[in-house]
Amino acid sequence: MDQPVYDYKVDWAHRPLAEVFDDAFTVIGARSAAFDAALRASDDPHEAGPRWRQHPFDLLRIPVLHSVGWFDNIAPESMRDYTALIGRADQADLQYLVAEATDHENYQLCDLPIGPATDHDQDDTALQRLIPVYLGPALDFFVRTLRHRGELAGLSPARWRLSHDGWHEAGAWPPPGTRELRLYLTGGRATADAEGGSLTRHADGARTMVRWTHDPDNLVPSTVTDPFAFVREFPDEQAVESRPDVLTFTAEPSAGRLTWPARSGCGSTSAPPPGPCTCTPSCPTSPRTEAPTCWSADRPTCKTPTSARQWRSRSGHTGYRLQPGHRLRVHLACSDYPLYIWHPGTGENPWHATVGKRNVQTLVTGGIAPSYLSISVLEDA
Repeated sequence: MDQPVYDYKVDWAHRPLAEVFDDAFTVIGARSAAFDAALRASDDPHEAGPRWRQHPFDLLRIPVLHSVGWFDNIAPESMRDYTALIGRADQADLQYLVAEATDHENYQLCDLPIGPATDHDQDDTALQRLIPVYLGPALDFFVRTLRHRGELAGLSPARWRLSHDGWHEAGAWPPPGTRELRLYLTGGRATADAEGGSLTRHADGARTMVRWTHDPDNLVPSTVTDPFAFVREFPDEQAVESRPDVLTFTAEPSAGRLTWPARSGCGSTSAPPPGPCTCTPSCPTSPRTEAPTCWSADRPTCKTPTSARQWRSRSGHTGYRLQPGHRLRVHLACSDYPLYIWHPGTGENPWHATVGKRNVQTLVTGGIAPSYLSISVLEDA
């Protein structure tokens, strides 16, 4: 709206949500053009984004440093840009990636648990320690490209820090040697408790249907309050996984490491999930603690225009090393509120809806079209 930052307590229970900021706009004396544009885009997808005469990727051919964090809520968008640019023959050789085990506010996974001595938002000494870590890669890149006229020889195209491990580099991302690992979702107890169903290397021969209810009046609560400082809060995902509207699938203990996108595969539903379906990879580290492995939430893409639809949901890129005895878990839910907008469970635009409707969702596991989690793994060195 303008340069100042306004502190405004949002009443997310207000309906319709399109009016949720109106009181603040009245007090401030101006509306947000960006918010109003987003509302128009929610009604008409053709309104979304600027209308470029020429796409920005076509305008410049310059070196680009992509700096991302595995727990950054903006990482999915950043990696979409990176993936698009390395896929262009005229741009691929100019793309450089630095990926760290951080969130958007640059809280480091290696500093957990974040306390007074490591909270750079509260402690000046912690901030002074962070600045060279945060700015170092960018300053080096600018020195090479601007002061030294593009002398990038010796700069690795891809550098990343694995969660629970050190720095790695390669000539490309994903790194050479990665392979796909499919873990098949086995239903059964998926909605019973946090242990839920299973992730196995072989699909069930029998077709199983797992049902759960999406209730717009009882949404799955978000486990963080500030998605930009995800690592600072570092939520325990078990807080929501015992709910009957959250499906969980857990693998056997493993010592592998995940390196490229963790992606959910195709499943069949009785109807399209009513909102953004969150597919969250996590790692149970003890019977009472479960740590997320990356930031992820996605709206499923339906593949078949029938009442029983195949859908795919992408969880994003991550770099994570499983510790001995730890397991990989994925949970599926139709809400993550209030980080993601409520969905009324109907075909109505969530921003304009005033009344919700409960509906039953169905996931098919096993059989001739089994649901699976697809991840890219790199064998231990």
